[in-house]
Amino acid sequence: MIRIVMLDFVGTLVRDDHVLPHVPAALNALRSFVTADGDPLEICLIPDPGETPQNAGESEAEFFERLGELGLRQFFEPVEQRVVFVSRQEFSEPNARWFHDAIDRLEIEASPSDCLMIAKDASCIAACKSLGINTLRFGDSADAAGVDFSDWSDAPDLVALRLGATGDTNSDAILAAALEQDLQLSDVAILQRLPGNRVSAAGNRLHPVNDPALGDCDGVSVYVPVQFDVRLDGEGKIAAVDQHPVTELDAAEAAMQLKALVDANRIAGGDGDRGKTHRIETQGEHRVLKRIRFQ
Repeated sequence: MIRIVMLDFVGTLVRDDHVLPHVPAALNALRSFVTADGDPLEICLIPDPGETPQNAGESEAEFFERLGELGLRQFFEPVEQRVVFVSRQEFSEPNARWFHDAIDRLEIEASPSDCLMIAKDASCIAACKSLGINTLRFGDSADAAGVDFSDWSDAPDLVALRLGATGDTNSDAILAAALEQDLQLSDVAILQRLPGNRVSAAGNRLHPVNDPALGDCDGVSVYVPVQFDVRLDGEGKIAAVDQHPVTELDAAEAAMQLKALVDANRIAGGDGDRGKTHRIETQGEHRVLKRIRFQ
């Protein structure tokens, strides 16, 4: 019975220091999953900080900061417990010390067969299989030999099949991930399943703040809370979504938040990132406010 999902980092979750499409929504789903016996699924990150030349010699603290800047740290908190650094050489060692280090950090009793490794690197997959660890291989093409998936939007369904859990918990998490991906929402939660293949849900959507007084930040989008109703088809897939309008109060609070950050000079720009807590990123047709660190 799978109880722990382990994730490789470079090439699997990120490429060229950019998070791959649909990774955040997939990770959000995984951390909401339950196992076949109803316990929360554990997830941990198994990075090799020396995998790319620009990051070779990076300290744990520096890696944790970079993980936060990429928006992925939230999925592996507390990072001291859920991030285990393993080199490719350690992967191939027959004593599997890296595996026991990971289990010890999670403070859970588990055998290799209780774990599922998701990675792109073929040698990592082979080493895990030799230990009896279950695997899913990510790749650039789903048609390539040995590759299980090439789009992270498919990952929650594949992991759920391996877990074999009953009930609505995992299917709700998969639906939430699909809504996040299809509608550019974040932090989606399924509130209630209703008769007639209908679902009530809530999350955050992008809302543009238009104010010339904001200077370069005029028109930047901020996430605001929203509720919506979802109609599913016969296969449980999204057929239609009716989003409730953003309330005047939430729109006003978003504008106040952005103005406060601009006035306090907390948004990274031409003067660098030092002392800054947010930056503006391009997301499709939107310029989006993103937190990069806490003060």
